[in-house]
Parts: sequence; structure tokens; C-alpha cells
Amino acid sequence: MSFTEEQRYYLKLKALYSLYEEGLSKTEIAKDLRISRVTLGKLLEEAKAEGMIKYEIVDVRGQMKLIQAEREMRENFGLRDIRLVETGQADEETAVKRIAAEGAAYVSQILRSNMRIGLTWGRTLSNMIQELKPDPQITDLTVYTLVGGASTSSNFQPNLLAQQLINKYNGQAIVMTAPFMCQREELCTEIKKEPSIAHILRASAM
Repeated sequence: MSFTEEQRYYLKLKALYSLYEEGLSKTEIAKDLRISRVTLGKLLEEAKAEGMIKYEIVDVRGQMKLIQAEREMRENFGLRDIRLVETGQADEETAVKRIAAEGAAYVSQILRSNMRIGLTWGRTLSNMIQELKPDPQITDLTVYTLVGGASTSSNFQPNLLAQQLINKYNGQAIVMTAPFMCQREELCTEIKKEPSIAHILRASAM
């Protein structure tokens, strides 16, 4: 279907008005204009290229700098995704809680059944696990501890954190029964040869 320049301009303008002012879907607009979705898509792309529509992002909470920093870090470090948290002048405890809450929200967003998850340890990770809400629909998780334990504190015992995570959902924990740090390189080499530990190392590398 061919249009004159005047018809084409009219269709683009009406499509933009219907989309952004009336809130119609693209399917509804195409039907109203009696054109295909493909043709509508081309018209909208033309309109954008010709400057008929301009976007303005209104950042009422001032978080655009976080989005920009996240993009830079993804590109610089080759990361698949990253979330930054604004802590401002918050004290350490408050900052940890904010980071943990954001981490829990992110994990809840991406968590699916049959996932393999690797855990280390730490206060922030412990707080994050506490923030997670149980979900019986998520099942068959396999949680690997990726480091050994470092102290008697529950925050630094990966096996305990793994069990706490499993308790929120359903699955199994595969624990690395080893010290966090070896005093001798030879001992570290031998520990890595242990079948149970070698299995975790192989799984975490896949």
C-alpha cells in the first residue's frame, strides 16, 4: 500500500496521537487506521527519525545517575546485570539493610525453579536472605557454598546461609566442608582434590 506524502504525514501524526495521548495499543491503532502492524511500525520509526516525537524522562527521585553508573560498570567489567543502591549519609547498619533489601528484591525477581545458586558469606548476604519471602512455587533449587567457613558467627558460615535459603523455598544444599583459608598452599591443593569439593568447584565453573 502506497501513500502520498500528505497521507503518510497524517497517518504518522494520528498514530502518535492515538498512542501517546489516547493510550491505545498498537493493535488498536493499526485497526483504526486500517493498516498492518508492520506498516504502523515503519510509520512510527519514520516519525521518530523525523523528530515528530521527543522523549523526556522525568526523574523525580533523582536516580538517573545510578542507572548511568550501572550501565558504565556493566560495559567496563563485562557484567550481565548490576544494581547500585543509594545510601547517602546513612550509617553502616542502615546501608547494609538497604543493600540487602534491594538484593532480595532482585533475587526474587529472577529466581526460578531448578536454578543453581552459589553462596559465599557475609553480613549483607545474611541480611538479604532474611529479607527474602518464602515461595512454595519455587522448587528444586541447588545451592552450592563456594567458600569454607571463616568464624563461629552465623553470618560467616556458608552452610547455615545455604540452609536458610533452602528453607525459604525448596531444594538441596551442597556444602563445601573446608576452611576459608589454608595456612599452606600444599594443603589447599590437597583439599581441592577431595571429591565433594572438586564437584562443587566443577559445578560453579559451568
